[in-house]
Amino acid sequence: MENKYFFIIGAQRSGTTLLYKMLEQHSEICMAQPIRPEPKYFFLKENIEAEYIDTFFKHKKKETILGEKSTSYYEDANVSKRIFNFSSSAKIVFIVRNPIKRAISNYNFSMQNGLETRSLSDAILQRLPSPELSFKTSVDPFDYLKRGLYFNLISPYLNLFGSERLFVCQLEKLLIDENVNINLQKFIGTKTHTDLRIKEKVNRSVIYQNVPNEVLNFLSKYYKSPNQILARSLNIDLSLWK
Repeated sequence: MENKYFFIIGAQRSGTTLLYKMLEQHSEICMAQPIRPEPKYFFLKENIEAEYIDTFFKHKKKETILGEKSTSYYEDANVSKRIFNFSSSAKIVFIVRNPIKRAISNYNFSMQNGLETRSLSDAILQRLPSPELSFKTSVDPFDYLKRGLYFNLISPYLNLFGSERLFVCQLEKLLIDENVNINLQKFIGTKTHTDLRIKEKVNRSVIYQNVPNEVLNFLSKYYKSPNQILARSLNIDLSLWK
């Protein structure tokens, strides 16, 4: 029997881990393990299904839908082609968050983990050179602005998989609207349950505390047009981002 797959893709600090933990509660879904480090299997040039399953789904039961979360897939268009070649029937779940809050959260995360040394203004407004790292990362941890240009990064997947196999989930709506949860389960292809709960606190450490007004004003202008393109192109209501 052919395996069914879906992939959770989204920028860092947009709620991918929360979505993973919510969906892994579903009896018809098997999520790739471990959650950390993320699989990132499709950064490889060759993808072998048996190896993929043996590595990340040893715990799977029969007739479960297999799901993976790897945020870095969002930033490499070649990954979309590899996933498509691996399973053209796979479904893609994108989770997006208010790009202003996401960018600030991303910066704070880098700062808290000892990667960032610049001030928020120097990183966002002045675009001073990024700190040098002593280790290699799969994506640039300091690319705070680009990660909020959602439609640009979703487009390679939309072009390959089509709108019928692409689900864009807003974090803000997921937290308050049970219908988003239900519609997502229908999209993945499982029976719908209303008892899938978000069992952990959402990171709310980044609102706009101690953020200079000039940074907020810049980010608001920077994302205005890209947000309009996203809303118009995918027919999404982004009123919660205002």
